[in-house]
Amino acid sequence: MELDAKAMSRERLLWSGEPDLRCAFMSRIEFIWAGAVLLVSALLVILWLALFSTSQDSSDYVPAALTLAFLGLGSFCVPFFFVREARRTVYLLTTHKATVASNTCFGVESTTTPAEFNIVEVTRRRKNYGNVHYRSEAIPPGNYKGYRDYIFFGIKDPDHVAQLMRDLRDLRDAHFKDDA
Repeated sequence: MELDAKAMSRERLLWSGEPDLRCAFMSRIEFIWAGAVLLVSALLVILWLALFSTSQDSSDYVPAALTLAFLGLGSFCVPFFFVREARRTVYLLTTHKATVASNTCFGVESTTTPAEFNIVEVTRRRKNYGNVHYRSEAIPPGNYKGYRDYIFFGIKDPDHVAQLMRDLRDLRDAHFKDDA
């Protein structure tokens, strides 16, 4: 899509997308493995208590086994919660801003102007899907890092979206230099 100064005078939608649910699940697959390790550990502790322990001190290990089991079950749930969050997220790129809107319990919405797109990078997730990571150095008060990161996560054709963002940034830079 060709962008010019005339198109920049009014805001219009250039691209919108949603995260791919498969990418969302697979990005947190390590929690499934961690959950399996924790549950097996809890099972081993319980088996050890049942088979080899005869003293009263064995009751001290029951809370540890229950904690391991609880953490294991929680770890199994993480990828499913991430998919649930991804299902409620929408990404918008207009001529005036990039927005990540999530209709979750936290009600997250973050908006950045093209002039703030300092770094725009693409990370491949699978065949035609990937992440567009962009960084803004217009920092909110109290941010110790000196910048703010945003991600369009698991989107289709991330190279196209990243190029649109770079074109917007360059066009905005040229537009503001002309006004100065």
